[in-house]
Parts: sequence; structure tokens; C-alpha cells
Amino acid sequence: MTPLSWTLLILFWFLLAAAAIGDVRNLRISNGMCLAVLVAAIVLLLVRQGAGPWWHHVASFAIMLGIGFGLFSAGWLGGGDAKFAAAVATLFDLRELLWFIEATALAGGLLGIALLLFRRLSLKKSGRWLGLVGNAAVPYGVAIAIGGAWVSVRLIVASA
Repeated sequence: MTPLSWTLLILFWFLLAAAAIGDVRNLRISNGMCLAVLVAAIVLLLVRQGAGPWWHHVASFAIMLGIGFGLFSAGWLGGGDAKFAAAVATLFDLRELLWFIEATALAGGLLGIALLLFRRLSLKKSGRWLGLVGNAAVPYGVAIAIGGAWVSVRLIVASA
């Protein structure tokens, strides 16, 4: 990978982390953050070696947006989470999209278990971090960020 690719990848990871932290703190991922992640994914995709055909990435975005809004309509996922997942998925071709979905689902399961334990053991109910409070929703942006980071690392190892 070139120094430019590394710089863009680190920026992408930083945006994933910022979105995850914001989701835990406010149970919200802003449209601006989703747009920043989308732009970073597109720019990284343009310099990425071994990326699949461009239409695979557009299809990954569309598939993940459709899945996300289906889950949003069912009340299982927030709207920001749906947009964030689609933005992250843009970096991946169709084969890699399956890895992203698997990694995100696994991270989501572990996140759910960790939150159950933390919320049960936590004596202090801090309203400053809404995702950690008692019966609050699960900040699934954390799982999406972990899934996106994991698959992007996997791509680096594969291209090395």
C-alpha cells in the first residue's frame, strides 16, 4: 500500500471510531458523519489496489442501504445505523460485503452481551453516555464500525 492509501485508511478508521463513540454517547449517528464516511470510502476506493469493479461497490451500498432500512422499518435498527452501514459498505465489493455483514453481526452479538453485562453490573447510571444506560437501545454503530475496520484490515493483509 502506498503512503496515501495508508493515510486515507487511517482517516477512514478515525471516522469509524468517531461514529461509534458518538453512537454510544448520543445513540445517534449524524447525516454529516455518514456523508464523511461515504466520501472517505469512495476516495479510499479510488486509490485501493485490487478493488473490484465500480458497480460492485455501488451494489454493496444499495444492498446494505436496503437491508438497513428494512431493519429500520422493523424497528430493529436506527436510521443513522442504516445509513452508516451503507456508507461503510461502499468500500467493499460484493464478496467483501458478505465478510462485512458477518463481521458486523458477530461484533453486534458480542456488543449485546457486553452491554448486558455492563448495564447489569454498573451501579452508576450516567446520562452522559446514553448507550450505556439501563434499558437504552443498543448503539449498533459500534458493531458496524468494528465490522468495517475488521474487513478493511483483512483487505490490507490480503493485498500485502
